[in-house]
Amino acid sequence: MSSKANHLFQPQRTAEQEPSLTVAVQGFGNFGSGIVNLLTKDPNYRVIAVSDSKGGILIEKGIEDAQKIVEHKRSTRSVINFEGAKNISNKELLELDVDVLIPAALENQITRENAEEIKTKVILELANGPTTPDTDGSLKKKGVELVPDILANAGGVTVSYFEWVQNNQGYYWKDKEVEEKLREKMTGATKEVWNTKL
Repeated sequence: MSSKANHLFQPQRTAEQEPSLTVAVQGFGNFGSGIVNLLTKDPNYRVIAVSDSKGGILIEKGIEDAQKIVEHKRSTRSVINFEGAKNISNKELLELDVDVLIPAALENQITRENAEEIKTKVILELANGPTTPDTDGSLKKKGVELVPDILANAGGVTVSYFEWVQNNQGYYWKDKEVEEKLREKMTGATKEVWNTKL
């Protein structure tokens, strides 16, 4: 799993309100698979669906070992037909009734045309622009919280800034200190976004 993937999910931790939040992830490349790997190791989340360009899979009890899906995709070039999973389309994945939907692949996936079918409580935009701007109002009326890509992707950039600071000072922090500083920055940024009224 990339360090970038680990840092990207920081904003959602501020929003969690109950254990075992169900999650669906659209996109199972290096980025998406890293997020799935991270979440399957956290008891607060249950990833029930993932997809790639050819389709997706649904595992109601939750994915237990993301690496097995990575290996399956490596050998078959897709996540579909994974043993013990039900094949679904990307459209079906987006419309699942989950707590957190993570579009981590392409832009313009959630539009005015399909916004009414979106049942999630939170959309965490890990792809660039997966939700069209004209959809924000519809989602807000439905009570869907949107973590915008500019915030959700800020963790990786923030850590890059920390690296720059350390290089300039010639003094290097331990991983735990980097994580603490990142959590502080991202928690503050998330609260500011949450409190901003559009």
